[in-house]
Amino acid sequence: AFLLIIIGKLRIKPFDIPDAPVEVVAGPETEYSGKLLGILELGRTFFIFISITLFIDLFLGGGMHFIPSISFIIESLAILFLLALINAINPRYRLDQAFKWCLKYQIPIAIAAIVWTYILRYMIVF
Repeated sequence: AFLLIIIGKLRIKPFDIPDAPVEVVAGPETEYSGKLLGILELGRTFFIFISITLFIDLFLGGGMHFIPSISFIIESLAILFLLALINAINPRYRLDQAFKWCLKYQIPIAIAAIVWTYILRYMIVF
């Protein structure tokens, strides 16, 4: 779930609808050039690094397997490769396709999670 949050926050496909380069003529980066655009890109790069580091620290043991620095580099490159693979494999959804996907998959899963939580909380007494 945390990896999906990272993909959504980085606006990688299929969650890149607000920043679609094909459909959006003017976006947040349109008015910037030179140093300011470089600062925006540097901030995005730092966010990628911080997200991957946080994922490694929380879910993969913090890079403390055999040699910590080499382990951390290997794990971060593997996650970066996974993010690039997800970006390359997924299509660029239009807004109506994303809405249909949300109605078809996300809302039923969310309702099932709410019902399951209710059952665990109130029906099953520990």
